[in-house]
Amino acid sequence: MAEVMTQVVNALVLASVYVLIASGVTLVYGLTNTVMFAQGELLMLGAFLTYGFDSVGVPLPIAVLLAIVCTMILGLVMERALFSRTIDRPINGFILSLGLIIVLQNAVAKATSGRENVTIEPPVAGVWDVGGVLIAQQRAVVFGVAMLSMAGLIFVLRRTRVGWALRATADDRFAAELMGIPSRRLMTGTFVFGAGFAAFGGALMLSLFPITPYVGSSVIIKAFAIAIIGGLGSVEGAVIAALLIAAVEGLGAGYLEPQLASAYGFLLMIVMLLVRPQGLFRGARGGQLH
Repeated sequence: MAEVMTQVVNALVLASVYVLIASGVTLVYGLTNTVMFAQGELLMLGAFLTYGFDSVGVPLPIAVLLAIVCTMILGLVMERALFSRTIDRPINGFILSLGLIIVLQNAVAKATSGRENVTIEPPVAGVWDVGGVLIAQQRAVVFGVAMLSMAGLIFVLRRTRVGWALRATADDRFAAELMGIPSRRLMTGTFVFGAGFAAFGGALMLSLFPITPYVGSSVIIKAFAIAIIGGLGSVEGAVIAALLIAAVEGLGAGYLEPQLASAYGFLLMIVMLLVRPQGLFRGARGGQLH
């Protein structure tokens, strides 16, 4: 039983990072109906930038902050130069994001001279033994920081004027503009904010295991599954879906075939699409943010 619970805890930690990416996906979709598949590459870029700053002697917290800022600037450039031209044609934005996956992967691979992976020394060492369940302290820190970040995001969406404006724009962009809400600025800000969250997720993931220039593709698939199960457009749904997937994968790895752990999460997505296509929470049709 202790071994199974260890598997569940490890799955929860990874899910907490995935939900940072899924939140960016679901926010962008909620406002623009565009599925931003390049979000995984922004995570990868954030990880490599963190490694780069850390390797030249920048203190890790500052390295993470610089990586987030640089990735947010890239997100701003991408939105202004590319995605702002596809607002009225979401399918074009989706195709554009697929092309950006290849561009960013190859750019980072070339910049790092084909280096297979990078990693950093975990800033927190040690392992807790809780009733036979082994919990690495670094993993606990990552989980706590990721969940606090998501709680902050949900608070902003629910309790602040910016959050109300975002939800109003997602519900009816034209009506929101008539009320004086700057919808285009909000869309730009959402892209930038999503890029920053992805970079933060990359920095957290870098402290857990080595990162390659191609990690983004696998991460975005899992993040997209989380967004689908939670309901595209629902941040709260993404959090709950991440926890569900972690539990399913952890229990599946413990009691069934460990090699098929990732498959159990996608099986849950398939079942959800068949039983409740809109996801756990309302929002899968787009144009909504909950």
